[in-house]
Amino acid sequence: MIPRKYLSSFILSVSALSAFHAADAAPLPSVHQPGHFSKIMVVIFENMSYAEIRNEPTFKKLVEYSGHTLDQNGRLLRMMTARPAMDSSGNGYAFFSSYYNNHTGGTEPARPSQPNYIAMTSGSIQGIKDNDMHDLDVDNLAIELNDAGISWKIYAEDLPDPKAAMLSDTLRTHGMMNVSPRQPFVRDPDKSEEENDLAEQKYLDEYRKLNHLYQEENKTGFNFASGCFTGASNVDGGGAHDNGYMRKHEPFISYQNIQKNFANCKNIQNAAHLAADINNMADVNFYIPNQINDGHNGTLAERTMRANAFLSRMMGTDPKTGEPLPNAANAPFQKFMAQDGLLVITFDEPSVTGNPDKTIYTLLAGSMINSGAYPNKDGKNAPVCYPAINKQNNYSPDENGKYDPAHCNHYNLLKLIENNWRLRGLDAKSTSTGYKYALPLDNDISSLWK
Repeated sequence: MIPRKYLSSFILSVSALSAFHAADAAPLPSVHQPGHFSKIMVVIFENMSYAEIRNEPTFKKLVEYSGHTLDQNGRLLRMMTARPAMDSSGNGYAFFSSYYNNHTGGTEPARPSQPNYIAMTSGSIQGIKDNDMHDLDVDNLAIELNDAGISWKIYAEDLPDPKAAMLSDTLRTHGMMNVSPRQPFVRDPDKSEEENDLAEQKYLDEYRKLNHLYQEENKTGFNFASGCFTGASNVDGGGAHDNGYMRKHEPFISYQNIQKNFANCKNIQNAAHLAADINNMADVNFYIPNQINDGHNGTLAERTMRANAFLSRMMGTDPKTGEPLPNAANAPFQKFMAQDGLLVITFDEPSVTGNPDKTIYTLLAGSMINSGAYPNKDGKNAPVCYPAINKQNNYSPDENGKYDPAHCNHYNLLKLIENNWRLRGLDAKSTSTGYKYALPLDNDISSLWK
């Protein structure tokens, strides 16, 4: 039988959907008007240190656009170019050369992948130290954005689209929205016994159909209340499912206030929809490549090549040289930046192959950016991402200790997004000390913005 909780969740999701559309139609409150950028897209690659990706042509070219020349090993030279190198679009490129994923404090990277995605969107790893499925009842960035009336969308490659429209129509058709399956059919005293018998039989037949639908959808990884896909991977995505969508890399579906509510989880879509949306993007966007395009699967040589090929395709660059192609302006990420969009390219964690470099490639690009390395090799233009260690005394340290002020991480990126729209901040009960102390990624580097 269908659990009572799924029907009640559906009823709540219907009312939430109405409220969501009402809020979506209302003008953005002045307090939440955007600051330095009107839109943002965060693109997340997998499992590589800066040292492993730095020589791939498009990744390398974007660093050069920051105004730095690189040595033959891909390291920033101390000598800056006389004038920042720019692509023909006029965008600025900011390379963050001291970016880590120490989301439990100290200097050790958080492992494996999933905790880093959860930290980036909820302000804590939430006790997760594996890639298993977790359904988390915690505050998160998406709910913050909802509360402020700011739109958001997730584009995940090979993700099955929600089936909520079909499910809600079925529930409505079968008269199940306000009828618990544990309650007997209520006979109508104004109808004849024969009419009531027919109505009861229809109710039972429809309930059996609905129960069968629930059982089938539950097998395929769809949440029955919302209709959104909550499975660990998409086995029907084409090819080996290990190469496609993986839930461990898409954090928003792990939050219960997202996964059980169609008004929220409908914003998590197959990346194929990006083409239709590209000229009318949401305010806050995340792009989650599949496990081929994000550089997760294969040998290190295969992974770096595939990540570079994907980034080149989305940036409109030649994968062999990193130079813009003649039609670069039509590439998805270029179109996004052309609408005052801030593009963030980053990784979830550094090397998993033993490379000692713990930094991860992180670059911000857009028309609002002043090109540069933050900090550069002379130590100038350095963001201060945490208070001095001796000032971190108000909260108990995270598992691996306090946070180096010079080491930025995904908590700082999260704070950058929150600060840009003056969001309320995440619920302190479910956030880490690292999030509580984190300063926005642009802290103390006003020269980052034009």
